[in-house]
Amino acid sequence: MKWRIFFLLCGTIIVATFGVRIVFGTDAEKQRVSNSAVAYVRYTYPALDVRVQQVDYMFPHSTRYFVTFTSPTSPDTTFTVYVKRNGQVTHDDYDQVHLRETTYQRLNDEYAAWTERVLRSDTFPYPITYGQGFIRRKEDDSVVEGISPSDLELDEAFDLIAYGTMYGHLHLDLSQPTSTNESLSDIARGTRRYFDDHQVPFHTLSLSVTDQDDIYFVPSLFYDELESPLLEDIIESRILTD
Repeated sequence: MKWRIFFLLCGTIIVATFGVRIVFGTDAEKQRVSNSAVAYVRYTYPALDVRVQQVDYMFPHSTRYFVTFTSPTSPDTTFTVYVKRNGQVTHDDYDQVHLRETTYQRLNDEYAAWTERVLRSDTFPYPITYGQGFIRRKEDDSVVEGISPSDLELDEAFDLIAYGTMYGHLHLDLSQPTSTNESLSDIARGTRRYFDDHQVPFHTLSLSVTDQDDIYFVPSLFYDELESPLLEDIIESRILTD
């Protein structure tokens, strides 16, 4: 009986150890894949001044590791090298730096944080369940102008006022049920005035609200339209219902 319990405990320990290794990886593996990634970057991108920031195991999505590199001198030079557990490098996403996707993400993050501070202020006059500001990207099928990441400069010092004025978008999910054009226009106008008071610019505004079982969505009201005497009619022409 004692031996049976002993073997059962040993088996449990072995299975648990193997499971931890599968789920979290091991320190030895992390060191191996880190070394492989460093050697790969030195060979592939010899001019880059980058360091390993972190090593992450991709389980359960894959049995590969993420090795993230950052630069001490370039905030936009951050990319990932993907490495198998045996140390074999499969690919990297440095093209995101070259295409200025990392630069766009930094711009978007800075603008989002700026608008979030305003939306979370205790004095913001409208109850919302969610509010977000972001920088619109250029899309071929959109009537609203957006920015192309390739037009940005690597490590650019952003003029958030200029970018917000040209490409900034605000979206509010209203928590107080209302579906009247008059109420929505009052909220849209009040939001513009509140953001003006806080000197945070935007180009377009969208609103969504659930009233009973219906969802109302007003997309892309332009900043200049928010003070128009025809704002209620503009909302009426654009409001979508689900």
